[in-house]
Amino acid sequence: MPLITVIVPIYNAENYLDKCICSIINQTYTNFELLLINDGSTDSSDAICNKYAFNDKRIKVYDIENHGVGHARNVGIQQSKGEWLAFVDSDDYLGDSDYLSHLIKGCSYAGTDLCITKGYIKSNKERNVFTESGCGFDTGYILKHIVGYNDIYLSPWGRLYKSSLIKSYNIEFPEDFHYAEDCCFNLEYMLHVSKPYIADTSAYYYRENVASITHSYRPYHHYLLCLEKLFSYYPMYRKFYDIKEINDYFIGFHLVGNSLSILQELYDKPYKYKERKLTIRELRGLFNLKDVDYRVYCNNYVNRLKLFLLRTNFPLLNFLLKVRAACR
Repeated sequence: MPLITVIVPIYNAENYLDKCICSIINQTYTNFELLLINDGSTDSSDAICNKYAFNDKRIKVYDIENHGVGHARNVGIQQSKGEWLAFVDSDDYLGDSDYLSHLIKGCSYAGTDLCITKGYIKSNKERNVFTESGCGFDTGYILKHIVGYNDIYLSPWGRLYKSSLIKSYNIEFPEDFHYAEDCCFNLEYMLHVSKPYIADTSAYYYRENVASITHSYRPYHHYLLCLEKLFSYYPMYRKFYDIKEINDYFIGFHLVGNSLSILQELYDKPYKYKERKLTIRELRGLFNLKDVDYRVYCNNYVNRLKLFLLRTNFPLLNFLLKVRAACR
């Protein structure tokens, strides 16, 4: 029985932690270690972690200073001993005691280096990404489906990763920004996947927590750092996977969507002229990397005009958006 390392990053999760941990330790697949990474919590999360660790030798608690979920997951990777790695968020839980069994079964087939669930359950409503399960597919097929679920399904949970692959390629979660760091981790990992497998389970319960870091305020430079990192993968994905979903994901969702968010942020907050100019210069560089028409991803003429001016005329863009911000 291969050893699975389950990594749970924790920050002020006292309201959900008992259910999360219980759903893991009650799995029918018992050959796992559970690493609870307490990322500087200020509530009773640490006491809850230690309570379970005292009674179960499979559980290890690591108390670290708060540096964000990416750093916490990286600590878990560094401390892991398992052949396979699984990630569970501290406000989520496993709804099926056979969850790990389903995943490890998929990993038993020769050459498998990623086992992914066919879906998840959010707010008690099941959402299946894959209609087929119980068999292996090529990486392009997997990508075609999961990038269409970019709001959630490039998160690290709901799958088993091969530890040796992560460590041999030094794959980590980015720690210099706190937006879509899980997407970057998965994009890096998927570049090295040769045989993924879809497990016949949808038992990961994703809890949408509006107070979590996923929904918290981020300054514009987090978006810029994220976009720069994401687009370091874009040429490789375009080369190896010539599918429409790749452009939809990189260009439509990230480049267009986040550029508009950055523009709004620059003029909703009191940034100086030079800061705006420098930021927009960096955005222009990202737009020049693409080879498709970004306008097809704009759903109205105002956004098309913004992105057109973003690429051509900063003084005019600056003036128009300042006027727009002042009128609101």
